[in-house]
Amino acid sequence: MSTTEQPARTLLTTREVAAQLGVGRSTVYRWITAGQLPAIRIGSGRCAPIRVPVDELHATLHRTRDAA
Repeated sequence: MSTTEQPARTLLTTREVAAQLGVGRSTVYRWITAGQLPAIRIGSGRCAPIRVPVDELHATLHRTRDAA
């Protein structure tokens, strides 16, 4: 029996994304709300923390760079 292992998905906080990209957290939230940056909410409700998968961040950056 073989098992398929998936690599662990690294999740970044909005603060970490903002720091990496050199923008404010409000910009990161705006991108998430506009659907430009995929993110997941951990839990339920408006106050649940939002995390950005690092692979999605990299894919978004590559798409944006290629479109320019």
